[in-house]
Amino acid sequence: STLDRGRRAFERRAHRETRLSYFRFPVFTHRIVMFASGAIRATRAASRTYATAASGLNKKTLIEAVASETGESKALVGRVLTATLDAVSASVQKGDKVALSGFGTFSRKNRAARAGRNPQTGAALKIPAANYPSFSASSVFKALVKGK
Repeated sequence: STLDRGRRAFERRAHRETRLSYFRFPVFTHRIVMFASGAIRATRAASRTYATAASGLNKKTLIEAVASETGESKALVGRVLTATLDAVSASVQKGDKVALSGFGTFSRKNRAARAGRNPQTGAALKIPAANYPSFSASSVFKALVKGK
């Protein structure tokens, strides 16, 4: 029946998440609970730390974290995040500053043209001027990272 299929899908997903979450740290904190029968069952306690040990927080894990925090679908959160990043990128590309209160400011900076040297031959080179993105963290964000 439909209920049985839904229940089996939920159990498969819960088993897969429990099994895979051992390889992530500290996405979920695990507690091992012993039952009277002697069977071991892992239960998850949600943690506010969503980064993985090896790679940090990427776009996919950020979408998952925001979706679980807000209760919205991952597809909707993905579209909102993509639109936000596109708007920030377009504004910085034009030369505007994008200030996010409590987080920081994105801006475009200019690097002047300069003379350089080819490290293999020692020949003089002209390095052209370039624009590059810059991020300046707010004092609130800096204090949060410092742990204050």
